[in-house]
Order: sequence, then structure tokens, then C-alpha cells
Amino acid sequence: MQHFVLFALDHRNINVHTAPNYELHLTAAGAPRLLTMLNLPREDGIIKTSESFVFRKPLKTNKDNVLKIIARNLKRHFIIRTTRFNHKFTDMDNMHHELFQHINFNLMQTGIGEAADFIFDFKEDKVEITVQKNVELEFRLLYAPIFMRMLSMTKDVVLTGKTLHVLQKVDRPPLNEYFRVSITDKPTIPEKVKKTEHLELEVGFYKNSEQLCSSFKHLAFNHLANNKVKIHIPDASTVNLQDGLRDLLGFKKSTLYCGTHISDYQLELDGGITEIYVYSDIIESHFVGDTIAPLLRIIPVMSTKEDQIVINYQRPLYFPLRKNYIDCIEIELKSSSGDGIIFTSGKSHLVLSFRRRTV
Repeated sequence: MQHFVLFALDHRNINVHTAPNYELHLTAAGAPRLLTMLNLPREDGIIKTSESFVFRKPLKTNKDNVLKIIARNLKRHFIIRTTRFNHKFTDMDNMHHELFQHINFNLMQTGIGEAADFIFDFKEDKVEITVQKNVELEFRLLYAPIFMRMLSMTKDVVLTGKTLHVLQKVDRPPLNEYFRVSITDKPTIPEKVKKTEHLELEVGFYKNSEQLCSSFKHLAFNHLANNKVKIHIPDASTVNLQDGLRDLLGFKKSTLYCGTHISDYQLELDGGITEIYVYSDIIESHFVGDTIAPLLRIIPVMSTKEDQIVINYQRPLYFPLRKNYIDCIEIELKSSSGDGIIFTSGKSHLVLSFRRRTV
């Protein structure tokens, strides 16, 4: 109680000090003696500001008084920029992902990262906006016309709870647009709830860091010029990375706490894979080092990833076939350790050359 209301006896006066935004509620049934001591009428009353009262000694022996200290609901307002784009931005294909990543990052930078969350589904081209119970998001066409058109909003709106929006195409990014976040501070003690979410990334090769980072939710990623990764984790959150993902991102530690972290090593999108081993079930196994396997070819991994990679061999290798009749050809791509290799997008074409066996 002493943090919000303080009673002090000064000669014949009682000074009641109330903390900012707090009220002291006294009722005739719950605090009759205290009302008498403060020289107040015996009726329900509220002390909203610090006051001084003439002390009046009660006629009867005092007994316990029931007080209510109430925090007044206050609204705090924040202006959130939708993006940090400038007029030179032209990458409209990746605009949605970067836009909502910027908004979540701006919320965290403002110190209200848990007030709302924008989750972009790039497959469905939709965005889910989750707003906490004591929070309102106010969008006005005057201040965010392009952004609201992108969210299929045709008039000024206040969002609460959870909403799903189908994204519309726009011909230019929303420059210098913003919306308002209003937070009502309620007199309730926040309940700590531990929530764990397991995020499973799609297995396979990623073309670039942007494609990899788009697979993460709730985290703001940046690929730095020195090929390291900067990750921002929201307040009261912890990220646990499995060993493979930890090594790929270049971190020494598997557990990262809230705040901004820069990886210890450079990003390894290839996962340490330098060659692709191509196997087929139609050829006979032959010696590969100290083992026997149906290996067709070893392909070196390109250091740069283009939209299309074509490799031609002027001198193809020929191996004996396991069978004379072929109705299906199975091809496997593996790493040097024997793990399967999967590409997250695109198609893989393989042309095989056959020739008659010389007797």
C-alpha cells in the first residue's frame, strides 16, 4: 500500500498522499472510523489527489478499516510507421514480407512489441493481425491510404482482437504512412503465462538469406554486409536453436534471450555441403573410396546461387546397368555424410546418356 497511498500525521492534520493515477476509495461500511478521523461525512467517497485533512479523534476504539486503492485507466498512444522504405524502393515482389517485418520491428523498437503482431502468410497472401486485449490499432485513410488499401480496408477502422486480411496488390510502397496504437493501462496484475512455440523450417537448400528469414515468425532478421546474421528477439522471449540451425546461422550458443544478437560466424546457407552426390538405382554399385555404392557423379556446389544452374559434361561417365528392362529410374541427391538433399523451390532436371556395352 505504501507505494500508492501514504498517511502522515502532521500536528493536527493528516496528510494523505496518493501516487499519480491512483485513487483511494473509502466506504461507510468498510472504513467508518477512518472517515471520522479524516473529518469526512460517513458516506462513500473517493480521494483522487493528495489532500490534507483535520484530524478528528474517534469516540470509539478503532477497528480494522477496509480500503480500496484503484488505478485509473490511462490510455497511452503511439505512432507506428508502416515502413522504412524510401522512394528508391522497387522490390515489389518481396514488399509484403519486408513491410510486416518492419512493422513488427518498429513495434519492438517503440517498446510495445507485445501489443500487436503481424504474421504474414506468403503462400496464402494473407496477414493475420493479433491485438492484445487492452490495445487498439487505429487506421485512418488520411494517414495510411496505400497500406489500408493493401489490407482491403475501405474506411477508417479500429482493430481489436484477431483479424485476417487478404492482401491486395498495390503499384507503389506505402511511404511515410503510419497508424496509431492505443494502450489502456488497467489496474490488474499481469499474469505470467509461459508459451512455447515449436517452429519447424522446411528442409532443403535455400536460394538466399531472404528466403530463409521469411520462414521465421516473431523474429526480426537482418543479413549484414559481413555475411553475419543479426536477430532481434522480443521482450520476455527466449529462442532455443537446434544444433544444425545454430551452426547454419553462425551462433555459438543455442539459447538466445530477448534483445539483439549478432552471429559469431558467417551465415552458412549450404550447411557445410560442398558436393552433391548423385545416386541411381539402375546402375551397378562400384567402389567409391572404401565403400561400394551406385554413384553416378559428384557435383561441386556452386558458391553463388543463380535462378538456373546448368552443368554439362563433355565426357560422360558410363556404368554397367543392373537390369536390362527399365520402367522407372530413381535418383537420389545426398551429401558426403549420406544425408538427403532437398531444394525448397524450383525443379531439377537430369539427362542420362546410354550406350551399348562393348563385348
